[in-house]
Amino acid sequence: MQIKRIITVASMIVIACIVSYFSYFFAGEIMKNFSCYFLYPTLKVQADLVDSVKDLIYDRKDMKYIKKTIYQLHKECEGLRAENIKLLAVQNAIQEITEIAEFRKQYNMENARISRILCKHFSPQEHYFLIDGGSDQGLACDMVVVYNNCLVGKIEQVYARYSKVILVTDELCKVAAYCAKTQSNGIYQGCNNIKKASLLYVPHFKDMILHDTLLSSGQGTIFPAGFSLGSIESFSSDGLHYQITVKPHLDFESLTHCLVITR
Repeated sequence: MQIKRIITVASMIVIACIVSYFSYFFAGEIMKNFSCYFLYPTLKVQADLVDSVKDLIYDRKDMKYIKKTIYQLHKECEGLRAENIKLLAVQNAIQEITEIAEFRKQYNMENARISRILCKHFSPQEHYFLIDGGSDQGLACDMVVVYNNCLVGKIEQVYARYSKVILVTDELCKVAAYCAKTQSNGIYQGCNNIKKASLLYVPHFKDMILHDTLLSSGQGTIFPAGFSLGSIESFSSDGLHYQITVKPHLDFESLTHCLVITR
């Protein structure tokens, strides 16, 4: 539509120029005056057309500039977002390592080792981590793995450069434990579920409180005393013993590092 308009106006301009030429050179004064009346609107339309074309050209240039600017800003935004994600990841990693280092300092464990979690496995059959560090780094079976005052598990198998840690959420893992407020004793056992576990063999006449913290008692040959296993989420009496559900304090899926200690 725009092209047709330009062609029409251009044709009118050409015709006007031809008429004007013949008017000035071959016609008299009357013809010249008449041609002026015809030429004036044509010239006006021409000027308007030229202005419109200029405006259109400028608009296109402005649009190209705007699109280019938007593209550059979009690229800069992507770069800043990537940089922000990188900084957040570094910040979180530093925070986790700092927490572990502070815990290590608190318990004065000279031989403790901060290890990175290389692999996580959660299935209905077993729960375990593969951690950085093995026999070459002095790690051995039955070493205890903790994070921020909470029990993570124990080393079950040791290889040259990495080790397998059976988690406290695994059903094969059992820990002697007691409730912090009521002092009720029992045996903590995982059930292959990272969201819950069980506290077994607590007599029905013992006191129980919801959300009471469950701590390791240190009885046995592996796990030391004073580490958290979770909190009491629910309980009910079933004959001689309670049926108790424990909610772990740790989010095992989000852990990236842990601390390996010897008893």
